[in-house]
Amino acid sequence: MKVVIGGGSGFVGSALSRLLRSKGHEVEVVSRRPGAGVTWTHVASRGLPPCDAVVNVAGANILNPLRRWSCSFQQEVVSSRVETTRTLSEAIALCPHPPRSWVLLTGVGYYRPSLREEYHEGSVGGDFDFFSRLVRDWESAARLPEGTGRLVRQVVIRAGVVLGREGGALPPMLLPFRMGLGGRLGSGLQPFPWIHVEDLAGILLHALEGG
Repeated sequence: MKVVIGGGSGFVGSALSRLLRSKGHEVEVVSRRPGAGVTWTHVASRGLPPCDAVVNVAGANILNPLRRWSCSFQQEVVSSRVETTRTLSEAIALCPHPPRSWVLLTGVGYYRPSLREEYHEGSVGGDFDFFSRLVRDWESAARLPEGTGRLVRQVVIRAGVVLGREGGALPPMLLPFRMGLGGRLGSGLQPFPWIHVEDLAGILLHALEGG
C-alpha cells in the first residue's frame, strides 16, 4: 500500500512513517520543507501522487513554548490544520483514481471538558471555544463531495494530547519542572486526555489498512 502523509515529517507523521515502512508499506510525505517530500504547493497545483491512502496529521505545535498565544499564532494553528486538510480533500476529489482511504487526525478539544460526561463520536460539541470550533472547521474541510465520498473510505480520529520522548507536548511541559518551577495547576483535578505517539500511530495504521 502506498500512503501519502500530510505532515509526515512532524512528530506524529514521523512515527507513523516508521511504522508503515516496518510493515512493508510505501510512504510519500507532504511537507512545508522542500526536500522533505512533496510540498503543499505541489499538491495544491498538481494534485496527489498516485496512492492507495491519504492521512493528514499536519498542524503547528500548540504548546510551542517559544510562541506567544497571539492572534497571528492562533491563525497559524488554524491554517496549518484546516487549510492543509482542505488541500488534500480537494486533491482527492479531483483524482481520476481516488485513494481507497482518507484518514484525518483531529482532537478531543471538540468536546466540552467534563469530570462526569462520557463522550462518543455522536456527542454534541464544536461550538463553545477556540479549540472546539477549530475541530469543527477542521473536520468540515475534510468532507468529500458525494460522488467521491462513495468511493473513498473516510475516517476521523479525535485524539488527546500526543506524548512521547522525542517531541510533541511532553518536552515543553517538562521544562519548568527541570528548572525547579513546576507545580500543580489549579485543583490538579482537570481532565487531561492523552495518548502515546506509538499507540496513535498504531490506530492510524489500523484505520489506513481498513481494519
